[in-house]
Amino acid sequence: MTFKEVIKESISNNHRLEISYKDYNGKSSLRQISNVEYSNEFQKNSSKNNEHISAYCHLRNEKRTFKLNRIEKIRFVESNKNTNWVNNSSGGCYIATMAYGSYEHPQVLILRKFRDDVLHSSFIGKLFVKVYYSVSPKFVIVLKDQITINRIIRKILDKLIENIIK
Repeated sequence: MTFKEVIKESISNNHRLEISYKDYNGKSSLRQISNVEYSNEFQKNSSKNNEHISAYCHLRNEKRTFKLNRIEKIRFVESNKNTNWVNNSSGGCYIATMAYGSYEHPQVLILRKFRDDVLHSSFIGKLFVKVYYSVSPKFVIVLKDQITINRIIRKILDKLIENIIK
């Protein structure tokens, strides 16, 4: 099962899940969630509701909203379901998402595909991704409202993407 299939199954059949969730500082915690549904709470465009889920968080004993790209891995809690961890292969891309304004922006999709197909295929690439994921959330906190810097980052990423697609 894929990451999105686990979420879809949970929503359809009200299965309880366990997630590894990374906060803005890069720290991960395990949480059990139930009553999962897609949420558009943080979306400017209410028709685009597939970047967040809301669910009852048993750790906090309250309904919470979770950003999907910060869920590192997920699994069913029920013993009659597959209880193996499913990694969120579409996680991350913090800086590109900030610069382009959407996790689903076409340029971000190209960068994620490059990460999955090229970087994850070598030790150095995997090391780069690991360092990037530990550092980039902190940069996003500092740079998220810096319009000029975001334009510069977009131009740099556009050049990188040009080289990737050649």
